[in-house]
Amino acid sequence: MPSVASWEREFCKVVGSMDWNVFLHKKKHIHLHPKALEWNDIAAKEAFNNAKRRFWSQKHHFSCDVPLPDPDLYIYNIDWDSKIDIKLDLDSISSRDDNEGPEFIGDPLVPETYRDIVPTGWGDDPAATFSARYGDLLGSN
Repeated sequence: MPSVASWEREFCKVVGSMDWNVFLHKKKHIHLHPKALEWNDIAAKEAFNNAKRRFWSQKHHFSCDVPLPDPDLYIYNIDWDSKIDIKLDLDSISSRDDNEGPEFIGDPLVPETYRDIVPTGWGDDPAATFSARYGDLLGSN
């Protein structure tokens, strides 16, 4: 493996908040995630290289003409006075069947043997709930 400049290792720690050995460990196992290897994000690569240039310039006390990224790049103007079509919203609510339970795709979350157990909620008397459910086990019902 080619040697890496000490400032790049420091960049990894200071800017990336990752120890160099952790980075090497992750790089060693990146082959397990082929989609990450195929990912081509030119904007991310440009931002990474710009951050490295700014870090190098600051570390070596040089001026840097690479600007910081625009903090408002992904902030959109919000129309706080927008009108909401209540009729459309009510139509979507009324078209829903309230008798439908949750829809599970695949295996149910709760095994068949536990489906008859009713959970207790806030305000339930624990002693009464326990004796009502399990009293016959103790011989009190």
